[in-house]
Amino acid sequence: MGGAGQPPQRPLRRRHAFHGCLGVGSLLVVALVSFGCTTLQSTQLPPEELRYGIRSGDLVQPGDEISVVTVDGAELVLVARDVDDAVIRGELPGGEEATVAIDDLVALRTHQVDPVRTGFAVAGGSYALTLLLWVFIGFTIVFGAA
Repeated sequence: MGGAGQPPQRPLRRRHAFHGCLGVGSLLVVALVSFGCTTLQSTQLPPEELRYGIRSGDLVQPGDEISVVTVDGAELVLVARDVDDAVIRGELPGGEEATVAIDDLVALRTHQVDPVRTGFAVAGGSYALTLLLWVFIGFTIVFGAA
């Protein structure tokens, strides 16, 4: 192929559309894990016990994503930054700061990691990625490595 004094040229390799399978498979795993990781846990306590549990640190910790319902029926979703005897301070989904008086709370839901759902999501994602890898290998064998 090469002329006198030139090294032989290697044929150009074509990229198969299946080279993107691993990226798609990785995206699938991330999506499944994200879907499977969290669950809402409602705390069914009378308001006084709820408020005591928040103040004691048993129900809400800094960094927890929570949904609260106040006595006027308003529902707020926030990430708790600080909890003291009087208020929960945190950040709303839009990034604004929020302060909620503990005495105004009547219901609480926390977003928590569910290990069973997370395990199934990781196992399912790993299976899907392995399947995609085998399909890629099969097409590479059938259609050649070029």
